[in-house]
Amino acid sequence: MKAQLLMLKDAIKTANTGILKVTNVRTVADIMQENHIIQGMLSEIAKLLKIYFTFPVTSASREIIFFIAMAKNIFTQYDVT
Repeated sequence: MKAQLLMLKDAIKTANTGILKVTNVRTVADIMQENHIIQGMLSEIAKLLKIYFTFPVTSASREIIFFIAMAKNIFTQYDVT
């Protein structure tokens, strides 16, 4: 993986896309998708990109906080002291 990450910069330069600077992960993914030779050479990075794009970005933290607040509200309504 480390060797492939070191090769990534040169692979992007030789892809002849005109990109001088990579500003986001989508750029690398697009270059690798267009050039199957680079995708074959950097197979570990291709796998890593697949994981990156399929991993959920959002979390359920807001929903959890809402349900905790709702449960707390219900609990305090029926609290018998």
